Amino acid sequence: MNQLAIPIKGRRIRPIMGHTRHYKRMIITLQPGYSIPPLRKKIT
Repeated sequence: MNQLAIPIKGRRIRPIMGHTRHYKRMIITLQPGYSIPPLRKKIT
């Protein structure tokens, strides 16, 4: 499992200079034969 920090980019909103939100991306490498079950939302 590796962690990658995405750089913050500048974003102009009229005269004010802002930035996008900071987030991290995770890269998961599985061994042969292993899998992750698909995620399903429960409908209520």
